[in-house]
Amino acid sequence: EKEKEEEEQCDSGGEASDKDRGASELGAESLVEREVGEDSAEAATRSSFNHEVELESALKTIAHSEPSELEVQFRDEVESCVPGWIVVGHILQWWSASQQRLCSVQVSRVDEVQRRVIVTFEANQEVWKSVPFSKLGREDCPLRPPRPDVRDVADGVPGVRARPREVSSEGFSSVAGGAASSRADTTTSGAREAKVVEAELPRERIRRNRSGSRTPDWRDLEKKQFQSKSSEEKKQAIEATRKRVEEEERLREEKRRRDLFAAEQRKVEEAFERRKKEAELLRLREEEAWRQGLREQREKEAAEEELKEKEREERRRKRREEKEKELEEERL
Repeated sequence: EKEKEEEEQCDSGGEASDKDRGASELGAESLVEREVGEDSAEAATRSSFNHEVELESALKTIAHSEPSELEVQFRDEVESCVPGWIVVGHILQWWSASQQRLCSVQVSRVDEVQRRVIVTFEANQEVWKSVPFSKLGREDCPLRPPRPDVRDVADGVPGVRARPREVSSEGFSSVAGGAASSRADTTTSGAREAKVVEAELPRERIRRNRSGSRTPDWRDLEKKQFQSKSSEEKKQAIEATRKRVEEEERLREEKRRRDLFAAEQRKVEEAFERRKKEAELLRLREEEAWRQGLREQREKEAAEEELKEKEREERRRKRREEKEKELEEERL
């Protein structure tokens, strides 16, 4: 009986320490929420409401579309590989080998294509880890099932709880320093957390009523937008490169045509000059031949004239001699 009483005292002391720890965490969260202010709370509520409306419309569209047989078969295979406690939005535990302790993580996405589970740390939403399906449930797997005390307020779904507001490292350290003095506000912070959890209940109901379809992740949407933007930029760059290449090709073709035209023009001019020179040489040769023939003809005519003159002179000489003979005979 004494041992039982000691065990009960130990259990009650452990529960009290857990309650004190939870109260300190809730007190820190309540102080953080007070520092954020009413304006940030209204903005967060408005953004969460818009996000819920967009998510609900997207889920309705997905719910109305009937999956194909291949998708159903693929989904069954994925569900057979993934344990039931891994659900998008659930809070799980991650064993940190460097810190040698368990850290709270949230399932952000179940990648069915690459067959892995992606989780983000609650302490820093920018830090994420991925675990392949083949490693889930093994002893060396750092991803562990959720704690039994982390349950949904509405229907006791394990691993689902309201996400606290994002706090910077300086604000969190200042709040953590005064967490010990905030145990008196446990009831108020608990009611505030319950309200936040109740605000998160429609989102959880949407997740449960989506008939196994995957919730669109903002990282995937941003990645798709970035990929589409980069693809558009690549298309524009390719189009600009193609236009530049076509313009360069057109300029080269135009230059080649101009060079060919200039070469043909030079060939025509050279042929014309060559024919002109040949015609000039032919004309000069013909003129020289004509002059040579004229000179020979004149020389021939001069020779004939000289011969005729000699014959006439010879006849005159003979007539003169005959006259002299006749005169001498008359004298005698």
